[in-house]
Amino acid sequence: MINLAYPTAPAEVIEQLSVSSFVDGLRDPENSQLARHKTISEALAHALEIEALKKASRVAITRIEINIRRRRKLVTICLIHYWSFSNSSRTDETLEAYREWRKKTDSLLDVWS
Repeated sequence: MINLAYPTAPAEVIEQLSVSSFVDGLRDPENSQLARHKTISEALAHALEIEALKKASRVAITRIEINIRRRRKLVTICLIHYWSFSNSSRTDETLEAYREWRKKTDSLLDVWS
């Protein structure tokens, strides 16, 4: 649609307008940082990664709650981490911390299973 609205605009301008429109269309204000991406594909990939990690964090908590009798301390750590993930205003830092946390907890769960 942007191409139709601005048929003579350079490709860079079209891409910037596409990213801006994409970010404006998102309901989650936390994703407003996606505007820093230069292409629509980068912004979309980042948005999908954020959504996948949010869903994965819910799964991780459910998975660990099964072991609550055996490892109460781990459950507490997971719940605190989930809260900070879902309420963080610095999503990039939180995503990286979440990836590291998942690696550690997944390896611990493999050992305890």
